[in-house]
Amino acid sequence: MKESEKLKIFKETLKKAKEGKLFNYDEWLKENGINPNFVNLKNFEYYFWRNPDKMIGNEKFIEKIAGYIGHFLKDKVGLYHIPVIGVKGSGKTLLLRILEDFTNEHETNLAKRVDIINDADWINRYAKKDEKRPSSEKVKIIFIDNCEKVKGIKKILENVQIIYGETVYISSWTPESWMQYKEEMSQFLPVVEDIILSSLQLRTDLEVFHYDYWNFLDHAIKSTMLNERFQEADEQTRHYLLPDFLDLKEFHEGDIVHFFQKYSKGNILISLKLLLACYKKLFLSRESELNEDIIISVAEEMGLKDLDERMSKLSDQHLLILVRILQEIEVEGIRPMMLVKKFGLDKSTITHHLNTLKDLKLIEDKKIGKSKFYKVKENFIPFIQMKILEKYYKKNGV
Repeated sequence: MKESEKLKIFKETLKKAKEGKLFNYDEWLKENGINPNFVNLKNFEYYFWRNPDKMIGNEKFIEKIAGYIGHFLKDKVGLYHIPVIGVKGSGKTLLLRILEDFTNEHETNLAKRVDIINDADWINRYAKKDEKRPSSEKVKIIFIDNCEKVKGIKKILENVQIIYGETVYISSWTPESWMQYKEEMSQFLPVVEDIILSSLQLRTDLEVFHYDYWNFLDHAIKSTMLNERFQEADEQTRHYLLPDFLDLKEFHEGDIVHFFQKYSKGNILISLKLLLACYKKLFLSRESELNEDIIISVAEEMGLKDLDERMSKLSDQHLLILVRILQEIEVEGIRPMMLVKKFGLDKSTITHHLNTLKDLKLIEDKKIGKSKFYKVKENFIPFIQMKILEKYYKKNGV
């Protein structure tokens, strides 16, 4: 093809797009009543944070933590540490944000939430023992999120406890990170009770879960819709308002929600990823309605369709290796020699186990220089963490 012909195609396509005549994903979303700016995970997080009553499954945890905060505020003495241990995408960050807001509604500046990932200044400040607590600071309740994400978390939290003394500390951890740090943390931040967040499915009985999960998915879908539709509709109409590609009766009574439950296991993050991928698949397939075939196809592309079968092939040693891989903070992953050192096995045995995990499509590797690094694939982290909770936490009463 000559360059002039390529330029002609470029100009014609550009003109069509500017005139709104080119059918693209954003235009398709708008035609179906969805705001393209809302079709992302950040929107979901913000929506459920600003509408806490629409987030299901955390009521009993809010009640428990409120009780400890109330006991402390009554007597102004005591050290309460409540670790929130949750799998990726279980809503632990959302829970801490909601609790911080509720606490500060009770009394302004009573609570402070620190995100270990983003609050570098706070981390650097409390990495030093000689840091002084600001005399004007009213904070009595401290929420510390994503504790597994930073090196030296033990030292940081130990210094925080020295500086703030007796108060309420609510920290959040993944299951494998709490396994790693629990014993050390308990020496200076003794646990009064731990909160375990797995999937929504495991927090309620099955019948309640089905109803709650349907509500959750309904709110998630509505959070992506164009504001004009809601503004023009009355309250009763809003309740039944859905995108054009979703049949109301099928969504309420059919298998759509069932398949989302099946492949996500009630994990909030995976449910939302599945939903967004279904939007895109529906657009690409030119189907008029979201149906079970599309959900199954997306689940297969995400590696979720046969995940139960693959997970059932994990041995105890495989799971321990996955725990250690997940505990690794370095973004590149972990080198095999670190696993050799951890488990006292020879390199060929570790390599065999890693190859098995690769064959099960649970981990991936990347060569950097002369070394190979291994990581758990992103979509499977919550499911492996559920397995860790099931095997080690229930068994050992962690």
